[in-house]
Amino acid sequence: MPAMLAELLGIAMVLVTGTVIAYQFIRRGRFPQSSSALLLIGGLWVIYTIAFEFLFFHFLAGVPLSEIIENYDVTRGHLFSIGLAATVFVPLVGRSILRARPTQSS
Repeated sequence: MPAMLAELLGIAMVLVTGTVIAYQFIRRGRFPQSSSALLLIGGLWVIYTIAFEFLFFHFLAGVPLSEIIENYDVTRGHLFSIGLAATVFVPLVGRSILRARPTQSS
């Protein structure tokens, strides 16, 4: 599989999974409903993801920092940073899907 396709599929899987998780938490009342709170949650997901990338891959897997940082370089064709930017909005998308679904009456 070409590297670009693998990155696109990986980003798509993370965004879809995150949206499903956010949708379920919002539906069950475990996430706040305000846009600012949802953006904060998305931002925290991004911070945790970056921290995991650097801490796990550098310190535990031994990947050089230069190689990790290269994965964030859009000018070299890497899309990871675009996926991270989109992750900020995942909780808002989950809320939008929830609001767009018709409610079921008993």
